[in-house]
Amino acid sequence: MREGYIITNSNGIITQNSEFLDYDEIMFESENFALEHLEEVYGKTDGYSIKKCSLGSLKNEKTILEVQANVRYLEDTLLNNKQDLGGDITGMNGNNWDIFIDVEDGKILNWKQGDEARVHYKVCDMGKYFITINSKRLQYDGYYVPDILAIEDEGYGDYIIIDIDKNGYINNFENHFKKHFALSEWN
Repeated sequence: MREGYIITNSNGIITQNSEFLDYDEIMFESENFALEHLEEVYGKTDGYSIKKCSLGSLKNEKTILEVQANVRYLEDTLLNNKQDLGGDITGMNGNNWDIFIDVEDGKILNWKQGDEARVHYKVCDMGKYFITINSKRLQYDGYYVPDILAIEDEGYGDYIIIDIDKNGYINNFENHFKKHFALSEWN
């Protein structure tokens, strides 16, 4: 069984890239390579931990929902009770919002600790959504927003509407996911 190193912080696992193609993508061959990645990408090593683990134990750890959404109208989202005019929310890169959600508890793994948000994003029918279940990565059919991401109001396939607390947990995610997730919509 392959062993390697992962980088974690208080929000969860840090990936080598935003593609998150499979669990191999989050494992580093050596502790030094993981440290170099931290310094190159984040400019620091404080607040992060490097842990040795096996690929098998990591695969059994979580079911992950990955969101890659091209959004409009950033001003419709509140970050720490203020309009997020600059796209300062965790995971925003230009107009692309990339987050990783632990399906078991609704926690956004790459969330900035301490931030709260009321997300109301119109997605430009260019979103991509993936779920990794038992190391198998499935993509949502089409570019519309899955119902599992419109929790606080009807999204009609066009909107991500979620509330996120200061610890990165999406309010009401677990119950909403159980009610609206249909494996047949993913391939």
